[in-house]
Amino acid sequence: MSEPIVFATYDIKAEQWADFTKAAAMEGTDVAPYVLVYSRSPQDTSRTNNLASSVKTELDSATYAELRTIFRNLVDPKDNRHMSLRLFLILDEQSASDRDVLIVHREPEWVKADGTRLPCDPKELGRDDRDQFEPKVAWRRYRVPFGQAAYHWLVLEEKGPQQLEQDEQSRQWLQDVELAPIEEKALA
Repeated sequence: MSEPIVFATYDIKAEQWADFTKAAAMEGTDVAPYVLVYSRSPQDTSRTNNLASSVKTELDSATYAELRTIFRNLVDPKDNRHMSLRLFLILDEQSASDRDVLIVHREPEWVKADGTRLPCDPKELGRDDRDQFEPKVAWRRYRVPFGQAAYHWLVLEEKGPQQLEQDEQSRQWLQDVELAPIEEKALA
């Protein structure tokens, strides 16, 4: 099982991390396989079970684009690390008050000028119009309650966003979909 990175964009107290990991544990267990990152160049990317004390983040002014860059630099499919290659989470100031976490998921998509989107290469589908599709990366942001975090990242990791788009509540939690140029790592 992969372990998602959790970026802290505010100074997080040990009890706040404990609250998140307890609420966001795998259903029916106390397993919370998250990697807390609060630095632009983290030295330790192992699972963060608990914090001995509060941590001061270096990411308080990090933009969404900067967090995506840090994520891309941390995960490498060739390195075969334990971290999730397709998604990360963000604990922000709003998380502290509403107990919601942002889940950011990337997935390759093939997009046609008319807006038609496919989750796989149109060549594999044998489509006659396959030359009209351009490969992109879709970055989706969801804001979900702590208690739904494990379910959502597991579904996204194993089945992709199409599974969540069938669920009305999950569609309500979807905040944004941004298409970006294709990345080699996104196809891994």
